[in-house]
Amino acid sequence: MDKATAGKGYLTVEDAEEAIQRFCNDTGLPLPTHIVNSGRGLHVYWVLDRALDRDIWKASAEKFKALTNYLKFLVDGSRTADIASVLRFPGTLNYKYDPPRPVTQRYTSGKLIKQKSMLNAIDNAYNKLCCQSTVSSNTKTSKPNLTNLASALKVLDPDCDEATWKLDRIAPLARLAFEHPELHNRLYKLAKSYSSGELRGKASKAWTTPGKSNGLTGEEAFEQEWKRFVNSKYSGNPTTIATIYHDAKALGWRDTTSPKDTSATKCSNEGDDESLDPLATIQQQYGMINIGGKLYMFDRKKLEVSAGRLAHKLELSLPNDATLLIKRAVKAKFSKVDEKKISAQFFVSPNTTCYDGVEFNPLGASHNYLNLWVGPTIIPKFGKWKLIKYFLRDVI
Repeated sequence: MDKATAGKGYLTVEDAEEAIQRFCNDTGLPLPTHIVNSGRGLHVYWVLDRALDRDIWKASAEKFKALTNYLKFLVDGSRTADIASVLRFPGTLNYKYDPPRPVTQRYTSGKLIKQKSMLNAIDNAYNKLCCQSTVSSNTKTSKPNLTNLASALKVLDPDCDEATWKLDRIAPLARLAFEHPELHNRLYKLAKSYSSGELRGKASKAWTTPGKSNGLTGEEAFEQEWKRFVNSKYSGNPTTIATIYHDAKALGWRDTTSPKDTSATKCSNEGDDESLDPLATIQQQYGMINIGGKLYMFDRKKLEVSAGRLAHKLELSLPNDATLLIKRAVKAKFSKVDEKKISAQFFVSPNTTCYDGVEFNPLGASHNYLNLWVGPTIIPKFGKWKLIKYFLRDVI
C-alpha cells in the first residue's frame, strides 16, 4: 500500500501481475518462469537453460533495468542489476514483518528459457526503445565527404567494445545512408570495410569470431545491425559522424581536407599519410608493460589468437631493441619524420599505454593489467564423444 501511494509499486498483486504481462508484451521478452510472493511484493524470475558469464549477465541486467525505467515498470531497481541478491524460498516466512508473512509461489513454468533467446530479446528491446544513438529521420545532416570520413575511420579500431561499434560507428553511417539514399551503397561498403578491418589493412578478429552474447560473427552482426539502423524510426537525438571525427582526433588524426583538395587524406605509397600523427600511430601499435620492476615493450599486433591456440602470444622487447623497432616503424610509415624524436617521446609520453603487469584471468582483467586470457577458441557442438569416453575410461 505504501509503495503504491508513493508511486513506487502496485496496489494489488493482481495489478503487479498485469504490469508484468504488459512489460513482456511491450519489450518482446518471454514471460517469466517463476513468480514468488515475498509477503510484500512479487519476485519475478526468468530462469535460463544455461549459466551466464558474470560480465555478460551484468551488461544484460543493466539493459533490462533501463527497459523497466523506460516503460515505467515499477520495480526495485537495486535488485534488477544486483548479482548478489538472492530469492526468498516459497514455504518459508519473511521475518521483516511482525507477524512474519508467508512466502508463496504464484507461478512456475516447467520450461526454461534458452539463454540466447533471452539475451537477444533484451538486446533488441533495449536497442529499439532505450538506445539514444540510432538513426533519426527528423533532422537531415549535410552531405558527407566520404574521403574524409574514410580517413577518420581508418585510425579507429573495429575491434572495440560492442556498444562503441554499434552506436558510435555503424549507427552514424547508417543514419547518413538513410538521409542520403544516393550514397547508401558507398556508405554500406565503407561501414563494412571498416568493420572487417579491410579499411585499416588489418583483419578484424571480431569479424570472423562468434560473439559471446549472441553467437553471431561480426560479419553476421554487421548485416543485422545495418538493416536495423537504416530502417529505424527513432526520433530522439542520435549519434552523428561528429563522434567518429572526435574519436579519430583523440588518436592523433588531423583533418587536412579542404574544399579545393578533397583527396588530401588519401593514403599513398609515394609518401607519408599527413592525416596521421606519428607518435599516436606508434602508440596505437606498441605498448609498455612493467614486469618485476622492469619495463618492456610489446607489439599489439602480435596479441592475436590463431586457430587452435588458447592464449595470446606476448612477445617482449628490451629498451634497446624496442627503440630500434620504433625507429623502423616510424621510418616505414613517415619517411619525413625524425624517428629518434618519436622514439624518445614514446617512452615518456603519458598517452603511451603502460600496464602494471600481466595476468591470465578468466573473470576479466584487473585494473591496468594486461589480461592474456581469451577463452576457448573452439566452439562446442553436440555430437558423439566415443573417443573422449574411451580416453577417460581406459587411459586415465
